Amino acid sequence: MPVDGAADEPAVPPGPVWWLVGPAAGGLRTYVETVGRHLAAVGVDWAVVPLVGAPRLQPAGGVEADTPGNLWAAHRGGPAGAPDPWPAVRALAETVVGLRRLARGRPPRLLHAHGLRAAVVATLALPHTPLVVTLHTFPRGWWQRQAARWVARRSRAVVAVSRSLATWAAAHGIAAAAPGRPPQVHVLRPPLARPGRAALPRRRARRILGLPELGPVVGTVARLSREKGVDVLLRAVALVHHAGHPVSCVVVGSGPDEPGLRRLARRLGIEPWVRWAGPREGAARLLRAIDVYVQPSRHEAYGLAVAEAMAAARPVVASRTGGLVELIRDGVDGRLVPPGDAHALARVLLGLLRDERARQRLARAAVARASRWPDGAQVARQHVQLYAEVAPGAVAPAPRRGRNRRA
Repeated sequence: MPVDGAADEPAVPPGPVWWLVGPAAGGLRTYVETVGRHLAAVGVDWAVVPLVGAPRLQPAGGVEADTPGNLWAAHRGGPAGAPDPWPAVRALAETVVGLRRLARGRPPRLLHAHGLRAAVVATLALPHTPLVVTLHTFPRGWWQRQAARWVARRSRAVVAVSRSLATWAAAHGIAAAAPGRPPQVHVLRPPLARPGRAALPRRRARRILGLPELGPVVGTVARLSREKGVDVLLRAVALVHHAGHPVSCVVVGSGPDEPGLRRLARRLGIEPWVRWAGPREGAARLLRAIDVYVQPSRHEAYGLAVAEAMAAARPVVASRTGGLVELIRDGVDGRLVPPGDAHALARVLLGLLRDERARQRLARAAVARASRWPDGAQVARQHVQLYAEVAPGAVAPAPRRGRNRRA
């Protein structure tokens, strides 16, 4: 959508609750789509406003507005391609102006920004509109922490997706202070989406992923970036091989570190045993292909992929960090290892690969634990309660609409 002074007015989403979403993938995308679907089902009048750079979402009951700006486009300048900050600043200004234009026809009663970048845009564009900010990741570095504190002071509520993230945010001054109340951070855990289609049988899932029909397989679903620790998994797989237990490894996902990770697998001598499956829609349906699911993250605010693996009856080994320790009870329904410790991970993997009964016991306990976690309908009701508390009247019943459409 043009936002640089063009005469055409942007389409206006009809809902008094706007969800601002920046680049959305993986857990964030699932969160927005699942909770949004159930918000519409309980009659909340809402709209998804994706900022440019966000993949198209499926609101399933809300209305997706035109994108109000281009904050996250890649900007390069200079003869050698050196970073030029001014195009990014101009893009931020255009995004802010675009959001203001979008609000002219029917201003929202409440903004819910998912992620720090969306929260900054919301605060600059519509400073007098009640704002809820959900943190899906740990803010990194001094600038991000300062920005998070700034938007938190101007919001009605700060939400974190795990108790660990909420505790960290409160300790760093990233909390909303309502009049007469101490600063606080709400915890609304991501929903565990109940699969609409059954998981694929083991043999078929392995065929789709290009894995051998026989032999043990470990795997992960992750963005290929440093914080996800896929390099730690590769080193652990190499150690398992050196211990005389050949195992295949499947990596589902993509990201900036993929070339380096491929080189690492080559240097470790396990390249023929590693399958790079790329990003997959509905990856949870393929989890029966693996014998042990691994989440070797260095940092993890929640870990939706772990929750999905547990619900799919996969024994899980994960790092003892962030929200992962809230999902797994070590030795009961999964295993936890120190983050970044390939030797510890290899020892646990060897133990599980050699002990089928242990894998089955952890898988049964994981399914039982996952069955008690909130689904999309429950998390949507928690959102409605929060909205009613911080912005009464923002969750008026939605007018009856026909078929979903984009505004």
